[in-house]
Amino acid sequence: MFDPLETGIGLLPGESREEAIAYETTCLEMADGWVEPERYLLPGGMEQLPLHVQAVLVAHIDRTRLNGHDAVRLMKVEARLESAFAASKLASMTEVAHSPAGDAESLVERSPNEIEHAACEIAAALNLTRQMSQRLLDEALTLTGPLSRVWEKFRVGEIDSVRARKFVDVLRHLTSEVINQVLDRCLDNAPELTSGQLGARLTRLALEADPPASLIP
Repeated sequence: MFDPLETGIGLLPGESREEAIAYETTCLEMADGWVEPERYLLPGGMEQLPLHVQAVLVAHIDRTRLNGHDAVRLMKVEARLESAFAASKLASMTEVAHSPAGDAESLVERSPNEIEHAACEIAAALNLTRQMSQRLLDEALTLTGPLSRVWEKFRVGEIDSVRARKFVDVLRHLTSEVINQVLDRCLDNAPELTSGQLGARLTRLALEADPPASLIP
């Protein structure tokens, strides 16, 4: 079996030997070409590959040469990647919110409290309105804080930004105890629900767990 460690490639931080083997084997297979004269073939088991491997594959696929079945497969993989990158961007916003101002040579520092004007920094960097950047920052701080269990699902692409925002909208004003009670009953099957179904279920579960607090707009 091909082993990337024998080639001196080594492992990325946090990467297992199995993931490295899958990645390098996939790249070798891509080099040989999954290409028929009129059709581009997606690799088997592409949906189960690590996110960084999927990202490499998506960057090299000629989607105009996929049949309808594989076009759907590709779309699902791209949706997972979209969610994972959206979650990653929110996590970076959280880091920005706790990073003192500096320049390219500044030391790595973090403040225990949100830095003043962090939303303005984000607005300038991403060309957003101040209102939009503050909304996204509030969402980021909630998901990486009290709703970190939701963010973990978001990070691996199991739920998308619309569903993640439903959790934020319904649960952000509740206590940690109530949040965990609701998540225990709803988080695992959230990927199977439409955003409307998820919002309705979250609202019902929050009302059952803490009726007075759940009435807060």
